[in-house]
Amino acid sequence: MLPSGCLRLRLKVPRGMSPSGCLTLKLKVPRGMSPSGCLRLRLKAPRRMSPSGCLRLRLKVLRGMSPSGCLTLKLKVPRGMSLSGCLSLKLKALRRMLPSGCLRLRLKVPRGMSPSGCLTLKLKVPRGMSPSGCLRLRLKAPRGMSPSGCLTLKLKVLRGMSPSGCLTLKLKVLRGMSPSGCLSLRLKAPRRMSPSGCLRLRLKVLRGMSPSGCLRLRLKAPQGMSPSGCLTLKLKVLRGMSPSGCLSLKLKAPRRMLPSGCLRLRLKALSAMAPSGCLTLKLKT
Repeated sequence: MLPSGCLRLRLKVPRGMSPSGCLTLKLKVPRGMSPSGCLRLRLKAPRRMSPSGCLRLRLKVLRGMSPSGCLTLKLKVPRGMSLSGCLSLKLKALRRMLPSGCLRLRLKVPRGMSPSGCLTLKLKVPRGMSPSGCLRLRLKAPRGMSPSGCLTLKLKVLRGMSPSGCLTLKLKVLRGMSPSGCLSLRLKAPRRMSPSGCLRLRLKVLRGMSPSGCLRLRLKAPQGMSPSGCLTLKLKVLRGMSPSGCLSLKLKAPRRMLPSGCLRLRLKALSAMAPSGCLTLKLKT
């Protein structure tokens, strides 16, 4: 592909899909993409999807992407998804990404998701990311999620991240989550992170979470972190959490941390917590 070459894909799905209708998309990107080559994907789903309708997306990017090559993915989900409607996304990145190679993902979920609607995202990051290689993920959830609506995110980072390699994750959850709405996040970091390798996580939870709304976060840090390796976690929870609202955080730190290795955790709790509101934090080293 030429220096400014790119691949653009647009899909427009019809308004009425039958009860078991689904949309499956598979993309296999070739090994050599030029310095400014990029992959852009836009999906516009229909307004009404039937009870078991779903959208599945799989991307497999191959070995060699050039220095400024990037993968950008944008998904816009329609406003009304039916009872068992779901959005499943799987990304498998390549083994070696060049110095400025990056992976960017943006998801915009509509305002009203049905009772069992969910969003599942799985990312598998390759073993060797180059010095300035990074993974950036942004998720903007809708304002109103239905009673059992949930957002599940799983990230598995592989063994070797280069000296300045980093993983940056930003999540912004919106104001109104329904009674059993929850946000579940799981991160599995590699065993060995290079000298300046780091993992950064930022979560901003908004003001009004419903009675049983909760935020669950699990982090499993690698066994051996290099001299300047660190794990930084920032959580900012806003003012109003409902009576049984809780924030549960579990961290499992590695067995041996080297001389300047560190684990940093910052929590900014809300001003007023409701009668049975609680903040639970567990650290296992």
